[in-house]
Amino acid sequence: MMRAALATIAGGCARAEPPPPDTTAPAIAAAPVRIVGRTGPTELLPDEGWMPLAGTTRAKFEALAAAPGPQGAILLHALPADLPADAQLGTMWTGGSQLQPVWILTGDATRGYTFRLDANLDGDLTNDTVYPLARGADGDWATDIATTVPDRLDTVLEPVAFRVTLHSGEPAIVITTRRHGVLELGDRRVAFSVEGRMGHYGADKQAVAFDLDGDGSADDDPHGDEAFLVKDRAVTLGDTTYAFAVARDGTSVTLTPLPAGAVPPRSHLAAGKPAPALTGTDLAGAPVTLAALRGQVVVIDFWARWCHPCVDAIPDLVALAANRRTAGLALVSVVIEDAPALLRTFAAAHHMDWPQLAEPNGGPLEDAYRVVGVPDLFVVGRDGTLVCSHCDPSALAATVDVALAKPR
Repeated sequence: MMRAALATIAGGCARAEPPPPDTTAPAIAAAPVRIVGRTGPTELLPDEGWMPLAGTTRAKFEALAAAPGPQGAILLHALPADLPADAQLGTMWTGGSQLQPVWILTGDATRGYTFRLDANLDGDLTNDTVYPLARGADGDWATDIATTVPDRLDTVLEPVAFRVTLHSGEPAIVITTRRHGVLELGDRRVAFSVEGRMGHYGADKQAVAFDLDGDGSADDDPHGDEAFLVKDRAVTLGDTTYAFAVARDGTSVTLTPLPAGAVPPRSHLAAGKPAPALTGTDLAGAPVTLAALRGQVVVIDFWARWCHPCVDAIPDLVALAANRRTAGLALVSVVIEDAPALLRTFAAAHHMDWPQLAEPNGGPLEDAYRVVGVPDLFVVGRDGTLVCSHCDPSALAATVDVALAKPR
C-alpha cells in the first residue's frame, strides 16, 4: 500500500515539463509589390509661358557682385577676355541649388547670339559651354540647354533643362518641362505624364496625369479628371488605389498598392456631379456649409488679396450678388489668407458682404475643388450639383441666370 501510495503521490506531484520553444520564424507580411514606370526624354513646353531673363551690363553686374551681401550670393571670379561690350549678364534660378549661377548672353540679329551658364558654380565663365542660339521660322532665336548644377545642400549634381530665347526681341526662358511614360499593370498599360520646372519634378504642386479612361493618353488639362498634383499622393486605377511618387529628376513614377478604403474617393468636378462638401467659419465666427445653402444657386469664389485679377473681379461679384440675391443667389468666397484681421478690413472696404472662408495656401477646400490657381469660380445648382467648375468669369452672370431659372 505504501508503494501504491508513493506511486500515487509521485504521480500527483509530477510537474509537466514546458513544451520546447517554437523555433519557427514568425510570418512576415509580404511587402506591397511596387510598380515602376519609366519616362522618356524631357520635353520643353513653350506654350506654357515664358519668364523674362533680366540682365544688365558687365560694369553694373560686376559692381553688384562686388557689393556687400549674403556670403556667396553671387559667385563671379572670371569672365571671358573677349566679352563684347554689349553683353548682358545676370543670375538665374535653377531649381535645386542654393546659389544662382551667372549667365551671359551676347550677340545681335546680325551676328547671331550665344549663351553661357556657370553650370559648375565655380564663378569662372571661361570654362563653361557656349550655346549658340538658332533662329526659328517665327523669327525668334532659341537654344535648348540640358546640364547639371551642383546642389550645395547635399553635393549632388541636379539635372537642369530649360530653353533660352529672344522672344519678340527680349531675352526669356522656358522652364516648364514634361516627360511621358507607361505603367504596366498586369495586362493593362496606363499612360502617364509628369510636369516639372527646370527639369525638377516631384514638388507638391507639380502636375501628374494618368490615363484613367483607357484611351491611350493622359489628359494633362489641369481641370480634367485625369490630372493630379503630386500632393494628391494617390490614384485609383481599375479596382486598386495606389500611392504614387514622382522621382525628383522625373525619370520614373512608382505605384504602391494601398489597402481598400485607405484613401477617400476623389471628387469629380464635372457638371451634374455633386459639389464637394464645403464647410468653414466666416470672419464673424459663424459656421458656413454648402449643405445649408441647398435650394439656392451658389457661386464659390477662390481668391487672394495678393492676386490682381482676383481683386479686379470683385466689383463684378458685388454687382452679381446685389442684383440676384433676391432671386436665390448666394456667394461664398474661399480666401488664401493667413491674416484674418487684414481680410476683414479689406472685405468691408470692398463691400464683400458674403461669407469669406480663410484657409492657408493648399488648404482642404482648395484640395477638394482641385484649385491650381486663383481666381477660380464654381457654380452649384439648387440641387447641390455642379453647374460648372473653373467657370469662365466672362460668362458667370449668364451661367448663374440659367441656373436660377430652373425650378426650386
